[in-house]
Amino acid sequence: MSNETQKREVKVLNKRGFHLRPAEVFMRTASQFESKVELIKDAVRVDGKSMLSLMMLNASAGELITIEATGPDAEQVVGVLEKLFETRFDESE
Repeated sequence: MSNETQKREVKVLNKRGFHLRPAEVFMRTASQFESKVELIKDAVRVDGKSMLSLMMLNASAGELITIEATGPDAEQVVGVLEKLFETRFDESE
């Protein structure tokens, strides 16, 4: 297995932004994978497996975020996390 890096840009679709509940779902999901996961917004890069780091991202509705993963399952984790954004983290809005 390689240490490949995968990146994907996603849009925050939740009306309340990337708030506590979506961040918790993101962290829990990212933590199931071996790869290092980071989120990047503007010049801010945070650890995708740290709740405190995710809350510092402060991403509002409509903003673009880059998911970056490095490791043996990078492609898989990026795909799964991208799907969370596309489905609004299962929030009904």
